[in-house]
Amino acid sequence: MIDNLPRHLIDRACVRPDLQIGLLEDQISLPVALELAAGGAAELSARGLSGDSRVALVAANSTSYVLAWMSCVLAGVPVALVDPGYPRELLACMFDVLDPTVVISDSPETASFAGNRSGIAVSAFRNAPRLDPGHAPGTNSEKYSTASFMPASRVAWGIPKFCAQSHEYFLRLGRAVAEALTFADHDRVRTSLPLSQINSLGYGLVAALTAGADALLARTFAVRTFWPEAIDHRITALMLDIPQVNNLERTATAEDAAGHRVRTMFPADAEFMRRFGVGNAVSGYGSPEAAGASHLHAWSVATTSPPPLQVATLVSDETTSNGGWRSRVRSSSANPFVARCSPDTSTFPA
Repeated sequence: MIDNLPRHLIDRACVRPDLQIGLLEDQISLPVALELAAGGAAELSARGLSGDSRVALVAANSTSYVLAWMSCVLAGVPVALVDPGYPRELLACMFDVLDPTVVISDSPETASFAGNRSGIAVSAFRNAPRLDPGHAPGTNSEKYSTASFMPASRVAWGIPKFCAQSHEYFLRLGRAVAEALTFADHDRVRTSLPLSQINSLGYGLVAALTAGADALLARTFAVRTFWPEAIDHRITALMLDIPQVNNLERTATAEDAAGHRVRTMFPADAEFMRRFGVGNAVSGYGSPEAAGASHLHAWSVATTSPPPLQVATLVSDETTSNGGWRSRVRSSSANPFVARCSPDTSTFPA
């Protein structure tokens, strides 16, 4: 029985060994990615990191980022995925709370927010030795053990709270999203959102891999290059957010797509679908918390009106303080298979 991410990824590589993953301009096969990640996992283990440790990953989208994330997963080390766009002072405060042993980054200013913690350049994972992923310690991870941390959604200001996400959370989210979007092994899924966001990592990368689809990333989002990239790389499925959809609606035309057809997308938007010939889509609540898999709603361009965008059903507002920063957050209720969020910014689930 497959009950953790490492075994799931290894299984996907066996089922479809030609599956491609990584940046649009820097794609590698999933089997090769797993071998490199197994080498990265061995390096992390050699540093004494284990399931009781924490690692922070602060970097822009890249194939090396994917390899770093997979290395942490294969090592069985919980990894916090942090937006590199946060101010350095805020990153330093977040790390004072999270207390990672190692910070993986692509920034030349890592020391300014990592403090005295050890640092690893994210590019190092692209040059790791290729090892057998089947022997990686993470293959023995319990399904409810923590795979990653992500900042909680709906943070208005202050220190973002982290949500702990289990292996089971990602497995169920991947299955739910892949089914709702009808991903198949012939699809090529593209996201240009930062991998520190659940829309990109969970809804995009993990769901694509679950279906055996290519999981591809853009380094950044630009309206000017969006459709040329989609055409050049034969993209059939999109993982976006509402601002990106709105930007494309404002400035891109059907002529820009040059007849290229995307089959499915998230989030659903009637005008976008009609203009660019997207037949099916899914609306929902992109969240690293309990709402992630429970509010997906599939609909087609033939639907007369889109379903209402749903939000978490059990939501609490709370204001806390920590080190001079105040944080206002909307937190979803606990759920046994999805993210477990700490009630306080200074504590984390065991």
